[in-house]
Amino acid sequence: MNFFKFIITKIFLYQIGIAIIVSSILVWLLLISLGWMTDHGQAISVPAIKGLPISKARALAEDRGLDVEIMDSTFVLGTKPGTILEQDPKPKTPVKPGRKIYVSIQVFSPPFIKMPVVKNASLRQALSILKTNSLNLGKVTYKPDYASNAVLYAELNGREMEAGAKIRKGSFVDLIVANGLGADEIAVPDLTGNTLEEVKIILQENHLQLGVVLFDKNVSDSTQAMVFRQSPELFDELGNANNIRLGQSIDIWLTNDADKINSDSLRLINKKVEGSQLDINQ
Repeated sequence: MNFFKFIITKIFLYQIGIAIIVSSILVWLLLISLGWMTDHGQAISVPAIKGLPISKARALAEDRGLDVEIMDSTFVLGTKPGTILEQDPKPKTPVKPGRKIYVSIQVFSPPFIKMPVVKNASLRQALSILKTNSLNLGKVTYKPDYASNAVLYAELNGREMEAGAKIRKGSFVDLIVANGLGADEIAVPDLTGNTLEEVKIILQENHLQLGVVLFDKNVSDSTQAMVFRQSPELFDELGNANNIRLGQSIDIWLTNDADKINSDSLRLINKKVEGSQLDINQ
């Protein structure tokens, strides 16, 4: 019997059939075992935990069968201790159960630094110096002194801070600023048409505080919203310029509606004109 006659015999075909069936079963078992060992087909979406406290982030990750591991801690000004700054993998990344999410968090105990020199600097310069050194501005208090708008000294928790003293990053530093020749009243500044950040600068330069900040209900972009009303106003009912004591606060209302800003400016102008006419008639 030659080879070609043999491969068409029933015995050969029967053996080939058995071999195919056995091979198929083995391949199927192999695929099943691989899927079981690697959790094949089971993927978990990584939750967004950046910005969350570490305790809340861990609880959220554990609910999805994941772990959180802290890899680094650093200091970011204005961030609460224990807050997650970065995460890896990124949110919505599909991963296997039990995968670790590596995070960087805000330090629980900020490091010490040396108190920078702010004495004799202008208020604006002092603000920049504090920010550069990862320090926050606390209260600004004005005292009679000829060096207008110059920082006389800095305080922390009511105690004067000398340059070079140890202070923790993120501390709120109070500044004592000269009001200029001891004057205690100035004319109310016009804040109309300025953004919130611009208002803060104007008030600081005029030794005043920011009071209540109210946004119009239709404001879509708070950073571009402008003042359309303030209290106290520029003029009283008689059209005379209002004065305000140094250190006092001004409340503001902001809007994205240019018509409101223009109409309020026109109202103030009319008030001044009416007051002037009243003085003439009298």
